[in-house]
Amino acid sequence: MARQYRGGRGVLFATGERTKRQVHLWKSSRKKARPHRNKEDIYPLTSYITINGHQAFTLFDTGCTTDSCSPGFARVANVKIHEITEPVGLQLGTAGSRSKINFGTEARMEYASLDSIEYLDVVNVDRYDAVVSTKYMRKHGISCDLWHNIIRIKGKPAPTLTVLEETSEVERRNAARRAE
Repeated sequence: MARQYRGGRGVLFATGERTKRQVHLWKSSRKKARPHRNKEDIYPLTSYITINGHQAFTLFDTGCTTDSCSPGFARVANVKIHEITEPVGLQLGTAGSRSKINFGTEARMEYASLDSIEYLDVVNVDRYDAVVSTKYMRKHGISCDLWHNIIRIKGKPAPTLTVLEETSEVERRNAARRAE
């Protein structure tokens, strides 16, 4: 089933099939610079969570549906991983960015007043040791207050990295990767 969307000067046309997709857009003949974005406006909410007794640099991702940790962190934290019986597709927010989840683990997660055993998928997470999803946040009453740049647990502020702390951690990790 084909759908057509009209807006402004352009027409977007897409087929109803997932595998075939046509998009028709009006393109300007002039190039335009992408707007500058301040780090303060785009940095994500991050914190350190203790997973299996080890500090994990963690992204709080309200668009993510699976809690996960990187294979490197799983090794350092000495968690036992298990091959899952049915691999699950991992779809990121862009077309063509797909991977499979083949392994998982259960680990103790401690953050502020929270202490629980959680299932984590083991996936190639970039930049972070772990990602907590909407599942974990809903379960524990966590909200991301982007206006005040703070993570809250049931309305109370919880440890959150500042822009400078988050940037420093990412730069430290990038430098360590380059040195390898």
